[in-house]
Amino acid sequence: MKPQIYLQISERTWGERLWPAHQVTEAPWRSAAAVASVESYLDARDRALRNRHLLRFDDEAWQQMVEAGVAPAAVPADVTIT
Repeated sequence: MKPQIYLQISERTWGERLWPAHQVTEAPWRSAAAVASVESYLDARDRALRNRHLLRFDDEAWQQMVEAGVAPAAVPADVTIT
């Protein structure tokens, strides 16, 4: 079975405009690699679709995006919150 690959969005630090993104492989050896940061849910979704990755957000990152007005309040079906 092929391991799942996620685009994982993490919370941003105070004063930052973008959210850090990592490509995370779910496998026994679990690996992560930093990729370019994202500016919104749509940006993250488009990047995940383009690279055929699943989309996952840290809970705090999702809340930050909702508060910033760059993500919907209701979590879309294609998003996993951790």
